[in-house]
Amino acid sequence: MSLFEWLLGVIVILLTLFLAFTVYNQYRLRKEKKLIKPIGTIVKVNGKGFHLYAEGKKTSKPTLLIMAGSGVPAPSLEYKVLYAKLSSRFRVVVPEKAGYGYSDVTKNSRDVETLVNETRTALQLAGETPPYILMPHSYSGIEALYWSQKHPQEISAIVGLDMAVPEACLSIKWKIPKFELKLFGIMRQMGLFRIPFMKVSKYTELSKQEEKQYYYLAYAKAFNRNIISEVADVMESAQKVNDSKLPQVPMLLFVTEGHGTGVDWRTMQHRLAEKVMHSEVIDINCEHRLHYHVSPLIAEKTSELIEKITN
Repeated sequence: MSLFEWLLGVIVILLTLFLAFTVYNQYRLRKEKKLIKPIGTIVKVNGKGFHLYAEGKKTSKPTLLIMAGSGVPAPSLEYKVLYAKLSSRFRVVVPEKAGYGYSDVTKNSRDVETLVNETRTALQLAGETPPYILMPHSYSGIEALYWSQKHPQEISAIVGLDMAVPEACLSIKWKIPKFELKLFGIMRQMGLFRIPFMKVSKYTELSKQEEKQYYYLAYAKAFNRNIISEVADVMESAQKVNDSKLPQVPMLLFVTEGHGTGVDWRTMQHRLAEKVMHSEVIDINCEHRLHYHVSPLIAEKTSELIEKITN
């Protein structure tokens, strides 16, 4: 057998395997779609379903909004480990943007203005009202800052969960090639995310049924076009925030080294806090998904902040 024939045989085998994976994945997705059961409320925003999960009494003000980091497959499940420690005392809402969790995928722009406007509309349709304390994780820090700039009367405070700041997003190192993101999307469509290396974190405190829902949503939604567009627009969105005056709302920032972000994540959040009159930074030594590791501390310090701003 010649080298050419050997290589051709390998290519044929790989293509056959990839095709088999894809067909099997599409079959599984059709079956799993029937098993996906939203756990919250779905409202229509621009003709698409927008899912919000809420716990706690509506009369408890201000309402806490936990805003998901970029690409989180199922925010309403991902952040259970945190909101479960807050909802006995406060109203907590987890909005799921288009393309996230139980929400539909949309064709609308994913720039920061659209993201914030859609979330505000969904909250209104679901009967949720300000004032809000925004709790953004990672990228959604840009959304929280923009929201506070454009609608300061709605925001009582920002509790940053290792949140992104404009300086970090505008760093050249934070540019993620769109090709790489699309490649991950293709891998999801082929079903390669079903390979056992993808595991729900043991720190989520989810039930077995909730874990299954998490997997179903990850297999169906990971790196869809909305997530890809959101990341592709990150620098433009960050520039919008950077070009406007920094909001002077109380800020409590939980900060890590931001492993994997490629920038000096901790220092940049400290620099932002120095420009805010009423701010506190709490340094944490753990991974970027700090809600897995220090949710009791986040709940405790958030409760103390609410006492300060409401008394």
